Amino acid sequence: MLLIARSRAEKTDFLLEQVRLCIEANDWVTAENMGRKISTRWFDSKDEEEAVTDEDTDAPHFNKVDLKLRFASLEFKLTRDITT
Repeated sequence: MLLIARSRAEKTDFLLEQVRLCIEANDWVTAENMGRKISTRWFDSKDEEEAVTDEDTDAPHFNKVDLKLRFASLEFKLTRDITT
């Protein structure tokens, strides 16, 4: 798993997708561990993402608020499904 050249938003999106897939497969331990890899401080930080270059125009762009909502939703599902 090589994530070196990606932006923080792309890495977060990738990890959120991994958590979603683990929850779907009822792999609670892995989902919990993947969720811990996501830095929640980044959601509240004021730092700006690197400027979009011409070659990155076709790359997906992620909004911090959308990623934060996905994270909260997945954490809620994870907590709810573990306790039932």
